[in-house]
Amino acid sequence: RYVRRLTFRKGDLTDPAQVLAAVAEQESEAVVLTAAMLAGGIAENPGSGMSLNIGGLLNVLSAAATLKVRRVVFSSTDAVAGETCLVRHEQAAIGPELSVYAASKLLGERLGLLFAHQHDFEFIALRYSLVFGPTPTRGAGIARIFRDILDTVDGRDLKVSAFSGGWRQQITYVSDVAAATCRALTHPKPSHTIYNVAGPYENFISMSEFCDVLKRMVPTAGTVEFSGPTRAEGLCDTSRIRGDLGFVPQYGIERSIQAWLDERQHMSAASV
Repeated sequence: RYVRRLTFRKGDLTDPAQVLAAVAEQESEAVVLTAAMLAGGIAENPGSGMSLNIGGLLNVLSAAATLKVRRVVFSSTDAVAGETCLVRHEQAAIGPELSVYAASKLLGERLGLLFAHQHDFEFIALRYSLVFGPTPTRGAGIARIFRDILDTVDGRDLKVSAFSGGWRQQITYVSDVAAATCRALTHPKPSHTIYNVAGPYENFISMSEFCDVLKRMVPTAGTVEFSGPTRAEGLCDTSRIRGDLGFVPQYGIERSIQAWLDERQHMSAASV
């Protein structure tokens, strides 16, 4: 419903001239940066991944400084807390076992805060927790595997070797992510520069539990067989964004799955 209010411009985030031109053309007061190479891709191609995740961010920050942009909102990840952090809050100590992707996001946070201080604009980093939505996931990694799990609604069975069925994640639907990002973009005076963004606390469930809900809602869905290692993950504490920006996630597991199914059907019908 917002498409008429949007302008789409295809470009290269790693090209500073293109980034500067895009921001200038729109006379942007604020910029949201969500483009990134995800965990699987950057693990396989760290040079290209850093060029996009860090080089692209630096181009956005430079454009913001040059054009006097008021605020930059940066998509980060709750994985910067590391896999052994039992409760992931914004001030938690950074874990030593960071992935390349998480390390790129942590560096991005630090660079954003540095540029904002040096050039007098606002910078907010949002640490998202396992996001899914109707748009196909590109590249390899956890997000792609999770998408494959969702696609078992077509009746195909799936074997997952990357993690066990007991692995727990705080699953977040994209509509909650969009709402939280809009709050960060428009709030007149945020008190913090880093916020966790995740689904309701009851969304912190195991992959097997998620599959059980999916199967209950779509009885014809295929079976998911897990054979991977046990991985430790922590609950994502969202009390800061709830209290400061007034964001309260609305999409529990069943509502998230239903929204995904509805949008998937709509996109399929529109493509015919």
